[in-house]
Amino acid sequence: MPVYIHMTRSLNSLVPVVEDRMVKIRRRRVEASFPYKVPNDIITWYVIAVLGAHTAESVKTPEAIASRLIFLSLATNHSMTVSMVNILLDLLSSAPEHQYYEQLRAEAKSVFQSEKDWTDPASLEKLLLTDFAIRESLRRDPINVRGLLREVVQKYGMKLPDGNHVAKGAWLGIPQRNAHINERFYSNLEEHKPIRFARSRQG
Repeated sequence: MPVYIHMTRSLNSLVPVVEDRMVKIRRRRVEASFPYKVPNDIITWYVIAVLGAHTAESVKTPEAIASRLIFLSLATNHSMTVSMVNILLDLLSSAPEHQYYEQLRAEAKSVFQSEKDWTDPASLEKLLLTDFAIRESLRRDPINVRGLLREVVQKYGMKLPDGNHVAKGAWLGIPQRNAHINERFYSNLEEHKPIRFARSRQG
């Protein structure tokens, strides 16, 4: 319910902005004298891409565009930003002979050949090398150091198998990074090697 409430509030604020932008961009295209300077921001970029794509009209409505923009905005949170920085640093610090960065550029260029490709979710499924690179960086530097977090809700707490007592309200989790730096699962742990995930994807 809280997610629905916040989503509704966000749409109520964003839909009018998107609708106004769409009207003005369309008018600017047919009226060169229309005194409107198109803002250079993500709303404009997305609107132009969607309007120029050969897709169903249902995805070209202000509501549909606003919904996607809200989901895209999640990528600006701090954890995603830190992860993206780590991914770039891992790629740029890799041995030049591997040419990971160049391979990713070539892959993106082959997938995103038109504006329609930028709005088609299926395009993301074709970015296999990109997927491998992201996985490898998250293996080395995961977003969270603890996973499967659970709160103790029993009134008198709970007793762990080793005899330790955990009070009500405490949070328990597992060390997430340990599995990713375990030689039983990965070889050459310290080496940045995106292609290590290629076999798991093929399997």
